[in-house]
Amino acid sequence: MLFLCILLQHYAYAQLKFYADVSSAAINTDDYINYRIIFKNAGTIQRVTPPSFNDFYVISGPEQAKDDSRSLMAFMYILKPRRPGNCTIGAASATVDGKNVKSNAIVVKVENAVTINSNQQPFPDYDLFDKQPVSTNKNDYILKEGDDVKEKVGNNMILKLEVNKTSCYVGQPIIAAYKLYSRLRSDTRLPQNLSFNGFSVVDLQQPGFDDVRKEKIGDKEYNVFTIRKAQLYALQAGMITLDPAEIDNEVRFVKEAFAKKIPASSDVSSWFSGSLFPAEAIVVKTISLKSLPVAIEVKPLPDNKPYSFNGAVGSFEINAFLQRPLFSTDEAGKLTVTISGSGNMQLLTAPDVEWPAGIESFEPKFTDILSKTSVPISGEKKFEYTFAATDSGHYILPAIHYSYFDPLKLKYVELSTDPIQFQVSKGKKQANPLDTLSKQYRQPSFINRIFYHRGWIIFVIALLMLSGIVVWIIIERKKPKPEATIVSAPSEKDEWIEQAANAVQMPQNPFTQTEQCLNEADCSVFYSMLNGELKQFLSTKFTLPVHAVNADAIGAVMDKNGISNNLVLQLQQLMHEIEWQLYTPFERNEKMEALYRRAQDIVQQINAQQVRRQ
Repeated sequence: MLFLCILLQHYAYAQLKFYADVSSAAINTDDYINYRIIFKNAGTIQRVTPPSFNDFYVISGPEQAKDDSRSLMAFMYILKPRRPGNCTIGAASATVDGKNVKSNAIVVKVENAVTINSNQQPFPDYDLFDKQPVSTNKNDYILKEGDDVKEKVGNNMILKLEVNKTSCYVGQPIIAAYKLYSRLRSDTRLPQNLSFNGFSVVDLQQPGFDDVRKEKIGDKEYNVFTIRKAQLYALQAGMITLDPAEIDNEVRFVKEAFAKKIPASSDVSSWFSGSLFPAEAIVVKTISLKSLPVAIEVKPLPDNKPYSFNGAVGSFEINAFLQRPLFSTDEAGKLTVTISGSGNMQLLTAPDVEWPAGIESFEPKFTDILSKTSVPISGEKKFEYTFAATDSGHYILPAIHYSYFDPLKLKYVELSTDPIQFQVSKGKKQANPLDTLSKQYRQPSFINRIFYHRGWIIFVIALLMLSGIVVWIIIERKKPKPEATIVSAPSEKDEWIEQAANAVQMPQNPFTQTEQCLNEADCSVFYSMLNGELKQFLSTKFTLPVHAVNADAIGAVMDKNGISNNLVLQLQQLMHEIEWQLYTPFERNEKMEALYRRAQDIVQQINAQQVRRQ
């Protein structure tokens, strides 16, 4: 009875939690968000179906992270909005321990990226000479008979894409700038936006031609116009090419015959004022300039990611505090967790908090104060969790863990807060704060509402059990006692025969349903069946509960049963591959047949090795 009571209480608090969160609920069309699907206290996950991303492009994912010690698992995606407005990420669904569950849906507010012109041109025409005249050879403006205008412009105007490095890790910033080097008078415009596909972009200046300075290339001095300068955060590994930019330049020249008539003391800036030359002396040519593409090598982060890693790259600190360490069951508590430092802060998501038993919490709200002109982005992001206690008492909130990858040290750094203690006093039996808070956040789960009155439930169950025991004793006393029989201990030979009989009773093909699905053209649950039947075979073979069969646990059990280490490694690799297929969109291909054959071969080897050992 005591064990049952403890089990019921444990079940009330160790229930499955399945939810989703995002790094930001308000972005613009050029931004990216980090989306996570999170399982807590999940048993066997047979299937995971991601939500519909109709309003978003999936840039990368799913990337899986696990923490078996805390029964946590997460799948992470990086998304980019397709359109402005209220964009919805639907509910993810999963099958856990044979039960179908759904996560929460999320609405992200997406605003249009800032543009400057209403005629679909990202920038209006700019007269670069109005910005800052440059002292140059007058011959550069004189068009002689037979001159190649494109070559003449190319010798005096250069469009470049400059980066501070061509190799980085995922999430590590690169500074990129499109620059125009010019010695000529021209009206310049961009026919299209300058984009950095494959990166999360944070502009370091307003796009345009306002940033002007002088620079020498060889023996020539140029006006240098920074058209766009931004810090870029790579979202996925691989070779990513930054696209070339293209600009149209309307350049003015003076015909040689008219240029010979002007005084030597005249200034170039006065040549195009309209009073020095007649209209027929001016030649206007439109020339397009194009920068060269730049390839960036984006290196993947190391594989040994801690579970508390959620994509943070840089250098960070974590702090946590309670608004009040003492409150009553009639009131709500507030926990604030602050992540501060520098790195890809725009993609950081909320840390996972392991609430003590008896605490009901809601998804956190967050605010940030970021300096986007520093490289990398610096500042802080605050996450505020609202929670309430169902009973009075002394509570200890375990340490909150958070990890990031430090690209300078080339390693993951794990942070944690100190445990936080707080006291909850008995309220005045007013309305449960959970009921009030749920109107603003979400309704408590059905099981929580039931177990809020768990004391009465446990009392009733205990009373029924006691009554059942009394009835059973009475019935047993009335039964006639059977005569005693002498049973000899089984011999070693008898035990071997029994084991052999058990082995024969096991089905020759433990994958009958999987084989049938493989031969059907429209069966989309192949990997679920293969995963389930393989675990059922291992459960029966090694006397394990099905929910306890996983790649790590089965290795130790097989080793104790004399199975070779090579076969154990083969099985573990197979189980990892099958589980990965469960979390990716189903695609019918030759991999199904290959995995099925490998599973059959491993099963036969296990049976053969066990028979030899016996």
